[in-house]
Amino acid sequence: RGLVASATKKSSLTGRQKAAVFLITIGSERAAGILKHLSEREIEALSAEMASLWKVNSDTADGVVSELADRFEAAN
Repeated sequence: RGLVASATKKSSLTGRQKAAVFLITIGSERAAGILKHLSEREIEALSAEMASLWKVNSDTADGVVSELADRFEAAN
C-alpha cells in the first residue's frame, strides 16, 4: 500500500508528497508541462515520490488540489 493511499489528512503529507499527488491527479500530459520547468534534481525527487505511490486516495487528492487552489487565490 502506498504511503499516500493510507494518508487520511492532507496535512500529514510533506510538500513533496503533495506535489506528487497533484502531478498524479492532473495526468501525465499536464504534469509533463510542469516538470519541464523544474531542475533535474527536482524532477528525480518528484518522480521517485510519484513512483512510491501505489494509489492516491480520492479524498487526499481533493484536499491537496483544494489547498493549492486556496494558496493561488490568496496570492492573487
